[in-house]
Amino acid sequence: MVTGTWSSKSAKEAEKYCKVNRVLPKSDKYIEVPDKSTWSLSANANYLYFCDNETVHGVEYPELPFNPHNVPLACDMTSDFLTKPVDVSKFGVIVAGTQKNAGIAGLAIVIVRDDLIKPMSICPSVLDFKVMADNKSLYNTPPCYP
Repeated sequence: MVTGTWSSKSAKEAEKYCKVNRVLPKSDKYIEVPDKSTWSLSANANYLYFCDNETVHGVEYPELPFNPHNVPLACDMTSDFLTKPVDVSKFGVIVAGTQKNAGIAGLAIVIVRDDLIKPMSICPSVLDFKVMADNKSLYNTPPCYP
């Protein structure tokens, strides 16, 4: 669901690995989350991605996206991580860069539902959720000082 700068960049990255269905109508101006009647959701989607708070354009989801096919929600929560209560059980994947609210730049927090920890052969080991889970998030040396 492209609603601004960050989700637009994410969609472009995803296109390197899979077919991307842009759920929302194309826009050059991001001012709000479009009405759900304009969305083109796919029943066979692997996930529904959104950036909860697009800080560049000021677009923030007031609630979880309409998800009638109950596909896993994948959410970038960089801008609002640790700022409000979140029921993580409603998400398949939550990612958050730590630089905004949780730490130094260059690190990320990733919360993945167990059933979604599946390796992809094209994924580098250091970014593979299964490798990270099997190694209790210690596959590589974590930063010690920060």
